[in-house]
Amino acid sequence: MQLADTSRYGNLRSRRHQRDLAADYRALRAMERVTLYVEDMTEILATAIWTNPEDMPVPAGLEDQLSTAMLACGEAVETWDADTDEYAHAREAVRQLQIDMNSSASPDSPVDVAASLAMSMRRILRTVQTEEDQP
Repeated sequence: MQLADTSRYGNLRSRRHQRDLAADYRALRAMERVTLYVEDMTEILATAIWTNPEDMPVPAGLEDQLSTAMLACGEAVETWDADTDEYAHAREAVRQLQIDMNSSASPDSPVDVAASLAMSMRRILRTVQTEEDQP
């Protein structure tokens, strides 16, 4: 390791293409967190789809909002910039999903799946925003 570290000083390409390894590592950790949230969402959806629909239903009135919020979050992750229209649209879509979800929750219409997905999307957006705030 020491030899490799010493040899980088003589590498002309390393001078031209200097990188902030700490920033790269923070970005990698943020992407890893987002990947874990997406994995959670995938498991939730798989459980909702493959189990008895009465056990884990997605309320009929929330399907469109859930779809819109998930697509918007995907676009926000793709741009990975908290100052874009895609990010603002994703935040608004998730907020609207939460409002509709809270107003439609009842013992006859549980919102467990939608609530869990909404929380994961909020965490994804917060990760994107937090990573953008880092120097």
